[in-house]
Amino acid sequence: MTTANDIVRSAWRRITVSASDEPVPAAEAADLLEILNDYLFSLKSRGASYVHARLDLADDLLTPEDLDGSLKAILAFEGMEHFGKPIPPGLALAATGARNFVLGVLMVPNDLIVEDGVRDPLLASRYNVDLG
Repeated sequence: MTTANDIVRSAWRRITVSASDEPVPAAEAADLLEILNDYLFSLKSRGASYVHARLDLADDLLTPEDLDGSLKAILAFEGMEHFGKPIPPGLALAATGARNFVLGVLMVPNDLIVEDGVRDPLLASRYNVDLG
């Protein structure tokens, strides 16, 4: 399972163009983690059927694993903006596509989590959908 730290480290490598074994400085890791949490919290207000709980670096992401690459691109883009780095056009385009992909995956219609009139908690948990 992917952790928040995996996403933060990948974004930091893109931001600094550093080697994969270079550690992320603590202050920058904290900033990137805050940006990641803010983004994930914002998904519900954008129409996604997703409920987020604040992550620490060691926490597993509660999103489908096929979103990992998209979250890395989004965080790299947001991190470059945050740290005042120039944003390459390719990353800006990738982040836009990634945002659309994330919302597309997490905008789960209710009929996907309902079977025979009963809400299916297994399907709901796959998409981290609030059944309340």
